[in-house]
Parts: sequence; C-alpha cells; structure tokens
Amino acid sequence: MDPLVEDDAEESSPWPTFQGRDALIYLIDASPKMFEKSAEENCSRIEMCLKCVGSALKDRIISSGQDLVGIVFFASEKQNQQEFSHITVCQELTMVSADFIKSVEAALGKS
Repeated sequence: MDPLVEDDAEESSPWPTFQGRDALIYLIDASPKMFEKSAEENCSRIEMCLKCVGSALKDRIISSGQDLVGIVFFASEKQNQQEFSHITVCQELTMVSADFIKSVEAALGKS
C-alpha cells in the first residue's frame, strides 16, 4: 500500500482515528462496598476515586487537551445501551473539556 495514495476505504471507516493522540479509559469499581463510608474516612471509596479522576482530568486538560478520555463503571447495578451486565459507561471516549470535568463533579455529588 502506497502511503501517498489516498484510499477511500480508509476514509469511510466506522472506527475513530486517533492521529497520534493518547486515549485513556478510567475503569472504576462501582460495587456496593465502594459506596460504604468507613469510620476513619470522611468519604466513600467511590467518592475518592471520582475526586482523583477529576484532579487527573484537570491536569490532563492543561498538559494534553487533545487526548481522549472515557469513564466506565464496572460491578455496577445498572447498565446502559451497550447491554453489558454490570457495566455502565459514565462518559464516552472524548476530548477532555470543562463540561467533561463538570460531569465528573456532578457524578461525585450523586454518589
């Protein structure tokens, strides 16, 4: 295959192209134990995870804003359109933005 010759088949591919960007998917345990608060902690483990993800996203938006990030909960009681049991896609793979960070902070408020 000649890299200088354009190929129409590649342009119509249903798969996204990353073009040198990194893609990171946070997998977060959403089992019932993660929602329990222990006596020595002020927040649950799921809250701590979401705070860490929020902090990492703020760093990532500054250092590499073109990278793609997604968030998936596993061992959850719910499922969404993908119909995988106990898997919930909280945030599809997308570029980090202020709205993305706000959605993580909103999830933190719901936990």
